[in-house]
Amino acid sequence: MFVSGGSVANLTALAAARDHHLGSDLTGARLYCSTQAHPSIARAVHLLGLGRDQLIALEPDAGQRLDPRGLAARIDADLAAGLRPFAVVATVGTTSTGAVDPVTDLARLCRRYGLWLHVDGAHGAAFALSDRGHALRDALGRADSLTFDPHKWLFQPYETGCVLVRDPELLRATFRMSRHHLDTGYLHPAEARHDEVNLDDLGPQQSRGLRALKVWLSLKTFGAAAFRRAVDHGLHLSDHAAARITAHPDLDLASSPGLGILTFRCRPPGVPPTRPPSTASSSPSATPSVPRARHCF
Repeated sequence: MFVSGGSVANLTALAAARDHHLGSDLTGARLYCSTQAHPSIARAVHLLGLGRDQLIALEPDAGQRLDPRGLAARIDADLAAGLRPFAVVATVGTTSTGAVDPVTDLARLCRRYGLWLHVDGAHGAAFALSDRGHALRDALGRADSLTFDPHKWLFQPYETGCVLVRDPELLRATFRMSRHHLDTGYLHPAEARHDEVNLDDLGPQQSRGLRALKVWLSLKTFGAAAFRRAVDHGLHLSDHAAARITAHPDLDLASSPGLGILTFRCRPPGVPPTRPPSTASSSPSATPSVPRARHCF
C-alpha cells in the first residue's frame, strides 16, 4: 500500500497487528521497541487505543540497537506477570545514528513467542538495494510488516510512503469497508471480486492520489540500477565524511557511519578526545560502539 509516509505506514501495520493478536481486548497488551525508534511508533500506539505504559521502549545496546537478550528477558517478565506481548518494532536506519536493529535475531525471537514483527525501514530499507546491503534482503523478508519511504532514499517527492505486509488478508480484516459500514441502505460498500484489489479495504484512507505513479515513472525513466548507485554513493559520502572528521584535530565522531548518517562533535583545542567509535561497517550484523552524543550537528 502506498500511503502518505512512514507515520501512516507504521499506524496501518500496527493496527493489523493489534487486531490479529488482541482482537477488541487490549487489556495487558505490550508492544516493544528501543528508545531509538521513531516517535511515530508512540503516536500509533496512542491512536490505536493503547496506553503509553503499554509501549515498552528499551534502552539500546552500545551500537544503539534493540538488544534481543534484553528484549527476551522483558517479554519473559511480562508473561510471568500475566501481560500480553503482541508485537515488536525493529528499526532499520534510526533517525539519530542510522543504526540497524538485528532483524534476523528479532525475527527468531518473535517466532519463538508468537509475536508480530514490524520493521520500520522508512529510511534504511533502501540499503537492501546496495551491494553492501544484500544480506539485509533476507532479514527484511522475515518481517510480518515493513515500512519503506521512497520519498527518502529513493529520492521521490513527499507523500510517497509504503507499507508491505506478509498477509494482505490481515489488512482486509482490519480495514475492509463492510466491517465499518453503518447503514446498508446508504453507500453500500463495493466488494472486490476474484483477484480484484479494492484499496479501500486495505488501509485507513479512501480518497488518495496515485502515489505509485511517481515511483513507477522514476523506475521506468532511470532504471533500478540508477537508484542502487545513488544509495551506494550516499554510503560512500558518509564514509568519506567520517574519514575527514577523524583526521580533523578539532572534531570527534560521535557515531560510526550508519546508512549514510553520522554524528560528530566539536572538540576545541585543549579538550581531550573521546573514545572513538568502532569502525565497523553499517551492515545489519555490525555492532559499532557508539558513545551517546548529547550535542551533535
